[in-house]
Amino acid sequence: MKQILTILFAYCTALPAFSFDHHGEIFQAGVTGATMTGAYTGSTTYREIVKHGNLGLGTANGIRGEMVFLDGEVFITRDGQGHTEQPSLDTKTPFSIVSNFYPHTVFSLENVDSKAHFTRLLKPRLVSDNVFYVMRIEGRFNLVRARSITKPAGHNDLDLKQFIADNEQVNEYQNITGTMVVFKSPTFAYPMTVPGYHIHFISTDRKYAGHVYDFSIDQASLSLQAASKFSIVLPDNAEFLAHKVEKVDHKVIHHVESGGKG
Repeated sequence: MKQILTILFAYCTALPAFSFDHHGEIFQAGVTGATMTGAYTGSTTYREIVKHGNLGLGTANGIRGEMVFLDGEVFITRDGQGHTEQPSLDTKTPFSIVSNFYPHTVFSLENVDSKAHFTRLLKPRLVSDNVFYVMRIEGRFNLVRARSITKPAGHNDLDLKQFIADNEQVNEYQNITGTMVVFKSPTFAYPMTVPGYHIHFISTDRKYAGHVYDFSIDQASLSLQAASKFSIVLPDNAEFLAHKVEKVDHKVIHHVESGGKG
């Protein structure tokens, strides 16, 4: 039987320019700390994942592609070039995260030079680093630098950082319109989930996607929601039950998530 852990973050004081009116919730399948250390097989299907939200990202068993969930549809990369397909909803995942996304803040972005520039611009709008955030960014991007995986992981690929280094293809999409799905989690949330920013991209025509390392924005609209509830369902398979989740240095996590960049 799958085990579900729910963490409720309660905020009792009024905070400036900030609202929890929609009581944002995040649902996650799998544990980042386990995936980082070689547990690549989950028990939860996309069919179950999509019941818990309307916006999300993730992967499939064996780290088989980069997944984006939005507007009621699931897409995943199928090759190194980032071409997408719509997988069966019976596909299982070792890590996927979704939210019932109802943004409380919407604002425009223009002439954003990089991911690092983006995080600096966004920081004054975020009430705290101890809060979960979900974002959707739609618009025209001068550049999206995103990885796609060329082949699934095998039983001997026990180091996610090394597996990605050996099997990623980093694509640069220029002057492209599309959507970025963004989750930002507190540092203390690791090893349950990815700390900091976790970003996936899909083009407007839904033909290309990937895990975002860096980007530059021409013009875009950003929708933002804070989440005060985080639920996680643990895999119930033999691989996970026998797996030892060991501490992974945050520099390694940063490299996996950002390609070692800003």
